[in-house]
Amino acid sequence: MRRSFRFRVGLLLTLAFSMALPPMATQASAPDAAPISPTEAAADLLAGASGALTALGDTIDSTAQTVVDTVSPAAGPCSGFGGLDHGNDGRLTILLMGSDYRLKRYIGERMDIIIVVTRRSDGRVAFASIPRDMVQFPKAGGGTSGFNRVNTMYYSYKRRKGDLDGVDCSALKKFTRDVSAALSTEIDYYAMVRFTTFINLVDRVGYVETDVPGPIIDSTMGSNGIYFPDENNYRLEGHASCRKKPFKCRSALNYVRSRHGTQAGATNNDFKRAYRQHDFIFDAMKRVRSRGDGSNLTDLMAGIVPKVWTNIPKSLNVARDIYGILGNVRLSNSDKVVFGPSTYASGSGVPQYTFKPKLSKIRSWINVHFGS
Repeated sequence: MRRSFRFRVGLLLTLAFSMALPPMATQASAPDAAPISPTEAAADLLAGASGALTALGDTIDSTAQTVVDTVSPAAGPCSGFGGLDHGNDGRLTILLMGSDYRLKRYIGERMDIIIVVTRRSDGRVAFASIPRDMVQFPKAGGGTSGFNRVNTMYYSYKRRKGDLDGVDCSALKKFTRDVSAALSTEIDYYAMVRFTTFINLVDRVGYVETDVPGPIIDSTMGSNGIYFPDENNYRLEGHASCRKKPFKCRSALNYVRSRHGTQAGATNNDFKRAYRQHDFIFDAMKRVRSRGDGSNLTDLMAGIVPKVWTNIPKSLNVARDIYGILGNVRLSNSDKVVFGPSTYASGSGVPQYTFKPKLSKIRSWINVHFGS
């Protein structure tokens, strides 16, 4: 909906509201030959305008309802307007970002989770993760990030770098264009969350059940470490405390963040946690779907609007559209990838603990698994 159209509708609604106000007190009637008083002229003007609005009543009511249904829930940061747009390729593709921001002050804000997820027309879902330590990442306008890691690019685009609490929507949009260019695929929307938002959203849906490819033991998290058992349909929650083994941790945040210790007896790392993130997000989709699209969806929207930074229109109509396309989604292991070394990235010629993308390999995977 264009700004000028919204302005015209808003003007009509304001005028209609003003005409519902009680009439102003007037003086006693003047003789017939007396000139019309300003008050009477205003009353005649209001009466005429009221008649005109009455004639247009059905149109205004219909337009006002459209505005309410489409725009009113969209009062959130970065939010777009209108309906859900699948772009030119017919797929719904979203860049998901997880920030390491927290209340503790430090320099910068890093996007440690960078996942592009697409839902194809046949119902298949595919996940592609860009590791945070990738360098020489392509920019949409030409050039690369140099030896700066990809997880710092959003912060480099922020116009007010000293304002850590604030989020720069234009910087998120610019980084989205970079990812789109690097993967050579259309990205329709972006969405970014911080730690506390993630916790609250999990609490909003109650819990998320996922299969733990474990056991996972990480002594670096928390004061005493964490332990996730090797269980299917394991329940993860938002605000959940954790203690070391043998106590079971149920913190969803710790589950998607853990990258040290061991997983299934082998070394845990960034790449393994990225695959766990894919499964968790997919399981969260199924959890939202299982709760129904009534009051539960409305309640979830209330939690999303002020706390998730996204250009997806935050209206109930769009929420219902997304809910609808989640009905037949499916995910196979072959449709999940982390673009790490050595298949999709190389560590030669770059600083230690970083690697540069093999763009032809990455784009080939996207072409096959994102499809149409």
